[in-house]
Amino acid sequence: MPEFFPCNGTSNTIGNPPVVIVGAGPGGSVAALALAQQGIRSVVVDKATFPRPKPCGDVITSQTLRVLERLSLDPGRDLPLVQAQATWGTTCIAPNGKAVDVNFKPLHKETEIPSCYTLQRTSFDNYLVEQLRANPLIELQEGVGVKAAQLIDDRWQITLADGTQLPDTHLLLLASGCNSSLASQISNQSLPVIAKEDDRHFGVGLRGYFRDMGGWRQSGMPEFYIMRELMPGGLYLTPLANGMVNVNMVMRRDYVLKHSINLRDRFWEVLAAHPTLSKRFSPLTLEGQLQGSSLSFGTIKRGNAGQGLMMIGDAAGLIDLLSANGICNAVMSAEIAADVAVKSIKRQDYSMAFLAQYDALLDQKLGNDLKLGRLVSPFLGNERLFGLFEHVLNFVASRVQGGSVLSQLLYHPDVSKLLRSPSFYKQMVWG
Repeated sequence: MPEFFPCNGTSNTIGNPPVVIVGAGPGGSVAALALAQQGIRSVVVDKATFPRPKPCGDVITSQTLRVLERLSLDPGRDLPLVQAQATWGTTCIAPNGKAVDVNFKPLHKETEIPSCYTLQRTSFDNYLVEQLRANPLIELQEGVGVKAAQLIDDRWQITLADGTQLPDTHLLLLASGCNSSLASQISNQSLPVIAKEDDRHFGVGLRGYFRDMGGWRQSGMPEFYIMRELMPGGLYLTPLANGMVNVNMVMRRDYVLKHSINLRDRFWEVLAAHPTLSKRFSPLTLEGQLQGSSLSFGTIKRGNAGQGLMMIGDAAGLIDLLSANGICNAVMSAEIAADVAVKSIKRQDYSMAFLAQYDALLDQKLGNDLKLGRLVSPFLGNERLFGLFEHVLNFVASRVQGGSVLSQLLYHPDVSKLLRSPSFYKQMVWG
């Protein structure tokens, strides 16, 4: 019989080797904290040393806050201490320039706790890493990447870039991001089906921090611009507590490659040509350098569980196409992976067949959030269909009633069912 390690009134096996987690971003950190909550040890490895910069839209949404609360953290108290700023909605600007304000509900009905914050990823990720450092069940190794991982006799043998060999493990959780070479290496060994890389399901982004010169439609509310020049994609503006603005441009990779688009040139062209953005953002108000990023959209279902393996967050291709927000789905997938890992350890079953429940749970719990992006994705890649989509957006934005109706898309339990309902469109048009 294995020995047991008591923690928070529960007990789990300590005789097992620790779970290895590659990546200490939000997904990897939450997975480690969720495992520790159940008394399970883990080793978390990241090639970066924290705090470190990370290109992102810098928005922390309600799903993320609820996960943190389930980990016995207090985001309403903690996040403002690291310069998070509460926001109660977002503004969507259609191609015709008309704007729709979408308001957010409180995090909990009985309180007025904000359900969304804006916060630089450098600060948010470091906040989570500090929780790892303080937890005795988590061993954090920073500043060293993983050189190789091999599945031998149902155990992963992992070698770090400095030649260090980690303890062999039955369970490997990969949270190393979208462009991880390790992800490809591991996938070829463990995943049942290797999805062909399709550029339609990937994005490229460019982020810059600018001094806030004002001009917001609603103070403290992020803005999302849908423009023909960026389709498939958009421009996201996030006001931050330190007097800065995150300007984040995202485009679909297939379109960028097909038209040989230089992202930096397009970034400055879009800002310079816009009647209001040109007055707010220029190279003179840019702080530091523009930073690029890659995104893996959740517009197709991927196999993310294999023999002793679960892929988390960006490595699993879980970024929402419409918002380009990956943090919430990263932490939710991490929580799910940790729960499946606990069951796996208790049963001593690390097989692909047992871990397949991870993919089923991902679809069950995250599918609704990704469904709208999957529905509109075909429109965004076809010039004629996008023309129709553009007309619909312009029409909706011209209706004052549209804002409150569109907020239903954030909270409805079944988005596809809502979009099939004639009453939804009747309410959108006539209120």
